[in-house]
Amino acid sequence: KSAYTDAWLPCSRIYKTLGSLSTGYPVYFTNSSGSTVRGFVTAGHAFSSPGTYAYRSSSLTSSYKFARCFASQFSGSVDAAILEITDSNYPISTMTAYAGITLSSNQYITPAQGTTVRKEGATSNYTIGTVTSANVSVSYSGVIINNMLETSALNLSGDSGGVMYTYSGGQYVIVGSMSGSSYNGISLTEATFESSYVCKAAFALPALGGSIWIE
Repeated sequence: KSAYTDAWLPCSRIYKTLGSLSTGYPVYFTNSSGSTVRGFVTAGHAFSSPGTYAYRSSSLTSSYKFARCFASQFSGSVDAAILEITDSNYPISTMTAYAGITLSSNQYITPAQGTTVRKEGATSNYTIGTVTSANVSVSYSGVIINNMLETSALNLSGDSGGVMYTYSGGQYVIVGSMSGSSYNGISLTEATFESSYVCKAAFALPALGGSIWIE
């Protein structure tokens, strides 16, 4: 891991055609060349096609390309994608963008109902909540994702893909990546927000072939 110089922070805003979302937690994976590389998880519903690029700026010009979708799933129990860093000037950090905490690189966890959790995303930044259900099914315009975590941590548009984590065993441990929210009203705002939904790392990583540590 010492070969990587931390530069790009999880939870920072990333851009793509048709909108923006948040950088997720760091992972290692084996790329198409058979090399173990560093990347990050984000929302699968935003990266349906492998090869799609993420940009550091809303201008979407080639000079701002820095990551490319390697694998994605938006079905079953997974709403997640792995992006490979393509610009070596922007390797992924383990330190989050808003709370400035360092994420554990040796474990992830699926917390029980009632556990305090913390979310970071590019729109609502750092928010705290509790797990209100450890296993729910969520319908996104007819696509049903199972085994999601439901929490009270505020999650707004553009926070998708951001990181949820919890404090356990003396460290901040990854829970998963932000998927969506329910709300009471015409649009999602802080005032209309009801619940947030999280794609568990325990389902996303095996499905996409990623690991938070080098195996």
